Amino acid sequence: MMRGYTRVCDNRPPGNVHVGQQLTFGPNPLIGATLTLSLACATKELRNGRRWLGFDVTMTGRANVAHLAGRMRLLWAA
Repeated sequence: MMRGYTRVCDNRPPGNVHVGQQLTFGPNPLIGATLTLSLACATKELRNGRRWLGFDVTMTGRANVAHLAGRMRLLWAA
């Protein structure tokens, strides 16, 4: 999941902080299976002058079976 996130968001500003994540695992993919990662910004808020972001992440395989779903929370540097 993190490798996919860093490839999708490769131009992140320095100073971001990964605050937490919640994950739900589905069935294990087969060895050698092709997986697709989708990432969407789900929440944005400004608290005490800091940008808090929530990204929804889904990793699917063959027949759109969800092998992983979750949300990552970040403090986004400006």
